[in-house]
Amino acid sequence: MTLWMEYSAKSDKLMKRLNFPSFPFRIKKIDGKSYIWDELRGKWYMLTAEEWVRQHSIQYLHQALKYPLGRMGVEVVLDKNRPKRSDIVVYDSFLKPEIIVECKRPDIKITQQTFDQIARYNLELEAEYLMLTNGLSHYYVRMNRAEKHYDFLCTLPTHEA
Repeated sequence: MTLWMEYSAKSDKLMKRLNFPSFPFRIKKIDGKSYIWDELRGKWYMLTAEEWVRQHSIQYLHQALKYPLGRMGVEVVLDKNRPKRSDIVVYDSFLKPEIIVECKRPDIKITQQTFDQIARYNLELEAEYLMLTNGLSHYYVRMNRAEKHYDFLCTLPTHEA
C-alpha cells in the first residue's frame, strides 16, 4: 500500500517534514511499528528518523537528479576490520564512487565533526562529490584535489546518461 502520509516509527504523529521534494513512499505497520520500503535494497526497514532522511536522499538522487538506482549502494562498508559505513554511495559508469552521502536525523546538526566524518570516508572512497544532510539542511561539496580542499556547491550535478 502506498501512503502519502508521513508516519513516525515511535508514534502515530506525522514524521517531520523534510526539506526535499515530496516523494511517494510505501509504509506499513507491523505490531504497532512503522516500516518503509527501501526500493534500492528491496526490503522493509524500520522507519526511524535517520531512515526517513536516507529514503528521501535516495529518491532525491534518483528522481530529481536522475542517478540510476542500480548505481547506488546503501550502508557501504568501507573497511571490513572497522565498523565504518557510508550511508549512500553513488557509483559512476566505471563503478568508481562518484558521490558519498552522509545522512543524520533531523534533530542532529551538521557540524565540522560531520564534515570530518565524511572526509575520512572519502579518504578510502575518493569520490568527487559529498552530500551531508539531516533532511532539513543540505551541504554539497566537490573535492578539489589539486588545491587540497573542497568547494561548496548549491546542489549536486544531475546525472548525465
